[in-house]
Amino acid sequence: GIGADDQHRPETESDWKSYTNIAHELREDGYLVVGGGKINDRLEYDRTWAANLAKQYGLLVPISIRFEDFAKAIVYIKAHKARYIYKPHGNVGVTKNYLAQDWDDMVAVLEFYATDPKNKGTVFELQEFIDGQQMGTELWWDGSKASGINSTFEFKMSLHGDLGPQSGEAGSIIFYYPEGQTTKIHTDVINKIVPMLRDLQYPPGPIDINTIINEDGAHFLEFTPRLGYPASYIQLSSIQDDWG
Repeated sequence: GIGADDQHRPETESDWKSYTNIAHELREDGYLVVGGGKINDRLEYDRTWAANLAKQYGLLVPISIRFEDFAKAIVYIKAHKARYIYKPHGNVGVTKNYLAQDWDDMVAVLEFYATDPKNKGTVFELQEFIDGQQMGTELWWDGSKASGINSTFEFKMSLHGDLGPQSGEAGSIIFYYPEGQTTKIHTDVINKIVPMLRDLQYPPGPIDINTIINEDGAHFLEFTPRLGYPASYIQLSSIQDDWG
């Protein structure tokens, strides 16, 4: 079970600087608000909690180890000699994520991060590398059911052939699933997420489940519980009515 106090307890107060706190307060006062809320923030910024939640509801979740000390992370990597992705917690730019070429590369990057005083106290995760195609799947939640289900192929590295650095989003391709259609994405992701949203009393609005797809299935990476960029702009180009 998920208790109300556990749902909304932030990791640290400094992690929660989003306007979604205002959305939560407006909703508590009886206003109709689409998107945003304390639970949205925690799903996005508290990676450990979100991954454990995804696992609890039956999604495939890569091994992730949480650290608050670069030196301890370096010792761990040297002991396991595996390929990892560096993902900091909190409201930080996605360009801070780092996909290592191998274990030695990650050690060098962490040693470099440790020299920057701005990184002192950083909470981060090392997530095992899963080979496959990155794909996000988004749904619109009205408080009881999902609709408007679509998936996005994301290309995060700059330049053709992924030659450039991490950009966060260099381009995307979006496609929708016809209403009533059942695919492996529905059985492996959507049908498992819907009970979670009900249990969390997730507020009306969008949520995206980012995954790596390979022959083993859809491996959960993270939630984006808000309108995304540039997906929203791509969707706007195909909508003839006003967005409102």
